[in-house]
Amino acid sequence: HIDDLARQFLFIVEHSLDGIFNGVAPNPVTNNRLVKEIAEILHRPLFLPNIPRGLMQLILGEMSLLLFVSQRVSSKKIEEEGFEFYFKNICSALQNVIQSEEEESDTYHKEFV
Repeated sequence: HIDDLARQFLFIVEHSLDGIFNGVAPNPVTNNRLVKEIAEILHRPLFLPNIPRGLMQLILGEMSLLLFVSQRVSSKKIEEEGFEFYFKNICSALQNVIQSEEEESDTYHKEFV
């Protein structure tokens, strides 16, 4: 969530931390789970076709590796320094994003319509 990422930057500066910190959520999810959670929160079916790896390699070349290679990074280092996430899981982060979008849309509608 962007709020947690911004708070991580501030935390690092305010605590004068050195080194490399991963700007990632504490509980990583697969792309499949992310799509399922978005569909559930929106109360809509969401279908992403399963495109064969060979076809993606043909279309994207070496860039297709980014779609199929797993990235394992951790937020453990910043958590050990005392940072606490507001959004500890994908459900709470998505719900906040969707709610914020709906509130912005309502505000825009009221101001300009």
